[in-house]
Amino acid sequence: MKPRLSPARGQWSIAALVVLIFLFAQPAMAQPVDPGADLDAELAQLFELQRLTDAEKLARKQLRLRKEAFGDTHILVATSTDTVASLLYYQGDFDKAWVLYHQAQSIRDQLLEPNDPVHLAGLGNLAQFAMAREDGESAAELYGRVLDLHEQSTDLSEMGQYASQIALQLQGLGHPKGAEVFFRRSMGYFEAVVGPDHPQVAVILSNLISLLVNAEKPSEALPLAQRALAIDEAMYGSESNDVAIDLVNLGVVLTALGKWDDAQQSLERAVSIGETLSGTDHPDVAGSLDHLGSLLTQRGELPAAKTIQERILSIREAHPEDQDSLVVALLNLAHVLDKLGQYDEARPLYDRALTLKEAKYGLDDPEVAGTLNNLATHLDDRGKYDEARALLERAIVIQETNQPDSLALATVLNNLGLVQLNQGAYLAAKSTLERGLAIEEGLLGPEDVRLTPTLNNLGIVLENLGDFYGAETLYQRVLETREAWYGPDHIEVSDALATGAAYLEKLGGFSRAKLMLERALTIREAATGKEHPQYAGLLNNYAFVLYKLGDYLRARPIYEECIAIQEKVLGPEHPDVATTYNNLGLLLKKQGNLVAARPLFEKALASREASLGLNHPDVAISLNNLGLLLWEMDEYDQSLEVHERARAIREESFGPRHHTVGTSLNNIALNYRDMGEFNRAWHLFIEAYEIWIETYGYGHPRIGTTLANMASMVGQTGRYEEAQQIAQSLVDFREQTLPANHPDIADGLLILAGLVLAQGDTDSARELTERALTIQTEVVASLLDSTSEREQLELLRSRRHILDLYLSAHQRPEDTQEAYSHVLAWKGVARSSLLRNRETLLAADDPQLNKLLQELTEIRRQIAQLAFVGDGDEAHWQNLTELTQQKEELERELARSSGDYREGRQVETADSRSVCKALPPQTVLVDIFRYLSVAPDSEPKHVYAAFVIASCSSIERIELGSSNPIDASIAYYRKKMQTPGADTSDIDAAGGPVRRAVWDQLADTIGPTSRVLIVPDAGITGLSFDGLLAEDGSYLVEEHTFGYLENAADLLRWKKPSRSSGGALLVGGLDYNANTTGRPPAAAHTHRRAECVDRSFSPLPGTELEAWSIADLLEAGQKDITVLSGAEATEAKLTELVSGQSVVHLATHGFFATGDCRSSMDATTEKEDEIIGYN
Repeated sequence: MKPRLSPARGQWSIAALVVLIFLFAQPAMAQPVDPGADLDAELAQLFELQRLTDAEKLARKQLRLRKEAFGDTHILVATSTDTVASLLYYQGDFDKAWVLYHQAQSIRDQLLEPNDPVHLAGLGNLAQFAMAREDGESAAELYGRVLDLHEQSTDLSEMGQYASQIALQLQGLGHPKGAEVFFRRSMGYFEAVVGPDHPQVAVILSNLISLLVNAEKPSEALPLAQRALAIDEAMYGSESNDVAIDLVNLGVVLTALGKWDDAQQSLERAVSIGETLSGTDHPDVAGSLDHLGSLLTQRGELPAAKTIQERILSIREAHPEDQDSLVVALLNLAHVLDKLGQYDEARPLYDRALTLKEAKYGLDDPEVAGTLNNLATHLDDRGKYDEARALLERAIVIQETNQPDSLALATVLNNLGLVQLNQGAYLAAKSTLERGLAIEEGLLGPEDVRLTPTLNNLGIVLENLGDFYGAETLYQRVLETREAWYGPDHIEVSDALATGAAYLEKLGGFSRAKLMLERALTIREAATGKEHPQYAGLLNNYAFVLYKLGDYLRARPIYEECIAIQEKVLGPEHPDVATTYNNLGLLLKKQGNLVAARPLFEKALASREASLGLNHPDVAISLNNLGLLLWEMDEYDQSLEVHERARAIREESFGPRHHTVGTSLNNIALNYRDMGEFNRAWHLFIEAYEIWIETYGYGHPRIGTTLANMASMVGQTGRYEEAQQIAQSLVDFREQTLPANHPDIADGLLILAGLVLAQGDTDSARELTERALTIQTEVVASLLDSTSEREQLELLRSRRHILDLYLSAHQRPEDTQEAYSHVLAWKGVARSSLLRNRETLLAADDPQLNKLLQELTEIRRQIAQLAFVGDGDEAHWQNLTELTQQKEELERELARSSGDYREGRQVETADSRSVCKALPPQTVLVDIFRYLSVAPDSEPKHVYAAFVIASCSSIERIELGSSNPIDASIAYYRKKMQTPGADTSDIDAAGGPVRRAVWDQLADTIGPTSRVLIVPDAGITGLSFDGLLAEDGSYLVEEHTFGYLENAADLLRWKKPSRSSGGALLVGGLDYNANTTGRPPAAAHTHRRAECVDRSFSPLPGTELEAWSIADLLEAGQKDITVLSGAEATEAKLTELVSGQSVVHLATHGFFATGDCRSSMDATTEKEDEIIGYN
């Protein structure tokens, strides 16, 4: 919105005021003979001839003569000092001129009354010079003094004009606070003279509105815009040029407030008035259309915006005398075409604008530099980084020549830094942005809010360099600067919070990001209301954070709310709506609901096609996401079709060697690989690899991704040696570019290990898998502190393959103890989230423990972040070392303070030695573990391994064989047991294959030991060994007492009972058919059992004996032992006695099945996730 100038009548400039005062004011004192008076005419002649150096010498001579005649403090000495200062000013020596102007004014301050015309003229001259030096703060202070002194002697209407002119100059200097003060003073003068409802007041209101909008204060501007419109409508009627201007101002304010419907109505009315008064092709109409076109662009109505900008250009072309307005029209239309993805149509407009600027101003004028900057931004968006960089470097030379160390130069440097960032030239970008920042800090000071865009960009560069501490420092500085400048609740603060949250998301700091976004949402809602596109954008980010935290239930309705706002405010086909559809689709995809995700991806695609056109780069993004979904759904033909279309769009938009083209090629290759067309996939992987090398350089993570894909695929074809070479390159690459404990290094080691193992090199495979598993265990354990429970399960599942390959490579007897320790460590990691939750509960009632635990959780989070980031420099590792030391000290303090915490840590860090020591006497532990076995010359298959511990000196690993036949035999055995009326001999016969497959392989190692503790896994989880029939016709329970543990580390929790502990309640041998007095009929409780469970139960054999046997075991340590059996064992009695017991043992039927009576053993175990959810 351009400042609106007052009418020509009575208009005059600040310079004119100063000149008039000097011409007509004489010092109010008698003058002696002036020895310098004779030099005045010669001085004027030299100045007219522009012989400034000679004039300066003569002026200094005059100054010396007057000082000799009158002393240092005389009015004529002040006049001569002013003359010398002015000549220095015209020669460009502003600093010396500024000092002399101050000296002259100091003399006048001593000699003249404050309201003396000469004194006033001097102040005005000094203020004008401060303005010329772009020292807005000094100018505002000096002009304020001038106005104060003039108020008593000058007509207030003239004062109003004067104050308005000062305000406009201060606004041009980028000093909005001072400008606002003078606009308000101007308005006060006019209100005092002509009243509050005069059109002249509306003129000042218009300028003040422009200032407030530019200062991001649309809420303050709105009542002023409405007042100005009311004044002019009352004076001129509903259709006048002044009213049209007011309507444009109101439309701009409403646009800034996000009230786009009202804004559009106001702007359309302004256009209509202009067309009625001046015709459809008048330049004033073009000015109103410009704001309407800008609004439609913001609303995403790009085709309509394009039509308006084309009309504006046509009007401007009809008035070529206003060349600057023509250039603006060209650039605005080009900008809309860029947003539409019509880059080829936009480029000639940028070129034409540049040609016009060069023709008018010459090749090396700052005006040309500004247009070069616009064209470079266009090329940067197209991925033509080299061309963009060349233009910006030319613009920098122009600015350095004409405006060295100026804000204009800093702007070009900032844009060059962004191009270098996009090229992956992070060090160069850092240097460029730091130079631009230094210029801005020198001109504006370190706390000016105009520094914040550069600070943000520099933060992005530091992120990419791995300097996350430096990036966070800059983002925090941006936030603090905007809070200090605007206050804590300004929308600029909201934007800074959103940027900080995005940074934390990248580091996995989702909990902190969530808090920042919640504050940003609160600020934005208060400023603009909920129905604003930027509020919806924040909602989208907030839902994404909840999604990453695993809070899918909350994330989904927020996405849906976001879509509702966007569709209402922007329309259903706006690109922002497509983005939210896409994110909601990702959420459903993450939940495994691929079928529901697909229509959302398709809707996002359709929306972008409708709003942006079929060939826009953002359409290619939607195609890419849809293609990946189809790939996961094994719909390879459709996926290929979609990815090929995305590739074509990207090649057309950016050229064939753009990094996004590499992405499409990689995704196409994945489809061909999975279709078995390895040769085609290979060439595509190679092409993607070469493009990414060209675009990003060797160190980008995508290079590693491509190497991994190629190594795995070549290995699939049996070309192991070639694949091994690629995998070794992958490991070398990641070790050079990533921190030493990064999980991607573990993945590379694993690929290499699998390939050498396939060639029979088990020694190398052992070494590689040992390294990979060590990295893996540390990283996963640390990440569990910063992820949700759902994400923890997904993380464990996704990283399990490393342990599987480790076990495949470590089959020697001497490997057994270490292998079992790794199995225990993995299980410990899997349970650590539950233990951490338990820590929180234990500390809840103890403030000191709670404080320690919160500190530990925060340090664990920071360590988890550093596990993934950093460039491996000394500072990074020093930081990680210090945090680790702090973590260990806090863990020791917690262990000293809390026995429960100490016990939990022992369980979490259990290894084979600690488990062995915790094993009770005369007890054998059998820990069964299902893993994917990889061996040379055979297909990978799931197998069971049993780790048998009979003593601390003897840990044996027994391979039980493929899990499929074992699971099948167990399933058949259980089915026989569940068959009503099944004969015992049939059940025993069905258990024979189970016994031979499992027990018989363990029996020799277990020996005659009476007590056996089983830690089952997968399909063996539901197997009761007690009922298996041995070869001699006896049941295993007759020779052994079996116990079952969820985890071997639970042994470390067992404590010897003390006399002071609670008692034991043991229940067994129940009489299920006994009549109990006063009990409601069984039918009243049928909702507790599944339909397939019979209502009649027979006693379980041996359970009464079991209860009494346990009583004998506990009698030595327990204070009170109660055994319930037979008819006495009722639900009421159990409820009465259970409270306060330290041991409760129930030997009874269980009937918690669902209607179809499925159990964990009924689930297939072909895939890990197929047994999740069954118990």
